[in-house]
Amino acid sequence: VDGAVWMRAVRLHGWLPHGQIGAAIAQASLDEALDARAAVSTTAVKQGWLRAEPARTVATDHVLQVRGQAFGVQVERFTDAPVQVLWFPGGKKHHLIALWMRHLMWSVLEPGSHSIVMPLGQSKPKCHAAIDRLNAMQRLERLMDFAMAATSVPLPIEPKVVMAWDAEATLDDRAHAVDKALHGAFRSRGVMDDAANGLVFAQQSWGTGEAVDVNGASVPTGLDDIAAEIKQAMKEDGWLAK
Repeated sequence: VDGAVWMRAVRLHGWLPHGQIGAAIAQASLDEALDARAAVSTTAVKQGWLRAEPARTVATDHVLQVRGQAFGVQVERFTDAPVQVLWFPGGKKHHLIALWMRHLMWSVLEPGSHSIVMPLGQSKPKCHAAIDRLNAMQRLERLMDFAMAATSVPLPIEPKVVMAWDAEATLDDRAHAVDKALHGAFRSRGVMDDAANGLVFAQQSWGTGEAVDVNGASVPTGLDDIAAEIKQAMKEDGWLAK
């Protein structure tokens, strides 16, 4: 990260307020990025993926086939090792679903390769071992079933809502957490602020639902069943605490 180049770029794009306030925001963001990259570099060396710091990354383009459909996938990986690097805002757990999916893709594209996840604003990254290629593809095919079903029936698969759902919580606590994800709270937006999500969750915000058939596969339509299945898979793959 070239700090001077980055600072100049954000100013030219007009992404920040003018004057000292904008400079302070930019410097704080830059410091956070540099700290995160340093933590990733240290971890990569300790894992034996790199010989020395600093870690350098490169974006590579790939084509992934899932159930006969081709998807373009761009991966940020170490220049000198087949390890995917994933960044996300610390404390934003709903990003974990997308990161897990990217790990599944990487496990298919580069069998045996790991991913390192760095929550911005936190001090330590987390390493995720490669998932068996066949198992990773089966996960992606199941997620494709959900995507195909969502083209014909409304499915409550919005990440914030799925991550808010907790199998071990009481019914009241679970309902409260889901309601907060749907409608928001103080200084936070709910997913129903988006018109499309409003249509999906208007009739049934959570609970069980009927199953639909997608090319011979049974796909649940209720949040209870959807969230339970997705979060169980994530837990088995080491993306959620067991």
